[in-house]
Amino acid sequence: MLVKDAMVRDVSAIFEDEKIETFIRISALLLQHVFPVVDEKMKIIGIISEDDVISETIPSYFGLLHSASFIPDTNQMKRELSEIKDEPIGKFIKRTVITIEENDTILHAADLLLRHKLLNLFVVDKDGRLTGIINRSRILLAVLHEVLEEKTAQEKPNRL
Repeated sequence: MLVKDAMVRDVSAIFEDEKIETFIRISALLLQHVFPVVDEKMKIIGIISEDDVISETIPSYFGLLHSASFIPDTNQMKRELSEIKDEPIGKFIKRTVITIEENDTILHAADLLLRHKLLNLFVVDKDGRLTGIINRSRILLAVLHEVLEEKTAQEKPNRL
């Protein structure tokens, strides 16, 4: 089975000149935590995630702490977000993106998801343009449909 048979074609993307504030609003509205960043030809040039923005707004030593209780309040986070909210997301994107092509197998997609500990893979066509998204649930659902179809076909009596 191919990725194009299991992927979702309706995927939201964002351009690198959009502001951080726009990203936050769209992310909250769509309940999507990571977005592909595309150029005018819909080619993926990077990704931006909520994690990227949050890590820009909290102290750099925060990751070393075992508890947020050492941070007295959210004032520093508010100050930092206030400073970057009008910045283009292009300043914060990750430019290395693992993608998969539509005609790759879902087994290859599953391998990439597991090996790289990803939740989603953005799907591109042979020219590198964004065409969809696939995740573990879509892969499992596609395989389940095949299993059920095969079972149904085996249960039907042969008619001559």
